[in-house]
Amino acid sequence: MQKENDYRDIQDQGSSYDVIVIGAGIGGLACASLLAKAGIRVLVIEQASRPGGYVGSFKKKGFTFDCAAHFVTGCHREGVIGKLLRDLGVEKEIEFIKVEAPVRFIFPDFEFSFSLNDLESAEKIVKERFPQEADKLDRYKETLDKIGQEIIKASSSFSIWKMPFLPMLFPALFKYRNYTVRKLMDKYFTDEKLKTILSISPVTVPPSKASLLMAAVLKAESQEAGIYYPKGGMQSFANVLVKGLKKHKGELLLNTLITKILIDRGRVQGVELADGRRIKATYVVSNASLQQTFYKLVGREYLKKRFIKKIEGKELSLSCFILYLGIDLDLKSLGLNFRTNVYPTYDTEKQYEILKDGEIPEEFAFVMTFFSLIDPTTAPKNKHTLIITTTAPYHYREDWGTKDKRGVEYRRLKESIMKKMVEQAEKIIPDLSSHIIYQEAATPLTLERETLNTQGAIYGLAATPKQIGPGRFKNKTPIKGLYLVGHYTYVAHGIAAVTHSARAVADMIVKREKQR
Repeated sequence: MQKENDYRDIQDQGSSYDVIVIGAGIGGLACASLLAKAGIRVLVIEQASRPGGYVGSFKKKGFTFDCAAHFVTGCHREGVIGKLLRDLGVEKEIEFIKVEAPVRFIFPDFEFSFSLNDLESAEKIVKERFPQEADKLDRYKETLDKIGQEIIKASSSFSIWKMPFLPMLFPALFKYRNYTVRKLMDKYFTDEKLKTILSISPVTVPPSKASLLMAAVLKAESQEAGIYYPKGGMQSFANVLVKGLKKHKGELLLNTLITKILIDRGRVQGVELADGRRIKATYVVSNASLQQTFYKLVGREYLKKRFIKKIEGKELSLSCFILYLGIDLDLKSLGLNFRTNVYPTYDTEKQYEILKDGEIPEEFAFVMTFFSLIDPTTAPKNKHTLIITTTAPYHYREDWGTKDKRGVEYRRLKESIMKKMVEQAEKIIPDLSSHIIYQEAATPLTLERETLNTQGAIYGLAATPKQIGPGRFKNKTPIKGLYLVGHYTYVAHGIAAVTHSARAVADMIVKREKQR
């Protein structure tokens, strides 16, 4: 039986494949699985010890902690994830739990809870808090819904030949394609507090920089079929894609670092591993970051100056500091929701500027999630998992105080933030520090080390208007036979979005192979 982490087993079979996929993130696994189903010989090579990238989990003392990603959308039968699993024949190999529990939002002078599957209740609460803006809120919602519906429709039917007809086919999408969230809000509202409340979404940029299209599609996706959590943790989702890959005779190699993409006369020839061995391939699909792919694996000598300038012109997403806690609190008696979002200030613009300057605000926004309230299998009996996440800069205190990532200064800074996060959380959960059984944390340096995402960028590229949809990197590159998938590419970040990119690349390669 072939071992996943033994290169010699691959070598003995003949070191040649139709496609080599670099990185076993969701984009890479989805693309490889679809290619394998089409009868193409594909090998996925991953430098880490487990597949999934950010969409993974680890276990400590009976607790299951999700590394970075927390939820999946598009899991219904006709959703992008549901269709992928059905196409691979593994839809019965995983159980998705629909998340219907309420989410709690805490602002300096306002607090409310609502289910992400019941946005109407949230609108009612907000209208009661801001009655003077109630009518405008309806008009704002109608605009956002129209944009979101057109984006979903465009994602399933859009093709290059339709581009000249974009204004007629998708008028709202065309009209607001360059809008920020702030720009549309300024058109409807005057209350700054309301603008902050309505602009909260999983992006690392403030309303003045966040793409309106991204906000619209996130709202539309959760409203269309809700959000889901894979039973057993996020690693379960990555693992089921591996099952799909292997079911169709695709191969996966873990604990193996690729150091070079081999190129001859402008076309890929395969890859070279850290031990110097080479594997031939007709195509290479990179699920790595732009900098990792083009600067480290390809080499600047193969790139035109204009292309290098394009890479350097892209803004990376900020990273995160993630605290993983195993606790023995009775959450139900405390009346805690499965997810609580805490915003100590309405001035998100100022918080962003502090982060961009390489600091963490004195009082920072953070999210607390108890996944064991959704899936009890993720914690021992009568205990719970708690993950606290806050946006953090990669270049913090001169790169976390030291160039030596194992240095004393790095650990001191890491522990000081861990302590501060617990102190902030104790304002919501009294005496939390006395009930911690296990704790660990991931810094931006941790995220970069584990996934090779440049600077630990949590969403790849920042979700600005110029970096959403066509503004992201195309899946096809100037180097023949080299393709890109993942959250640096068209269309956006998020599990559903990178699955779109995976299917697009798989279709391109299958079509190309048929022509050959």
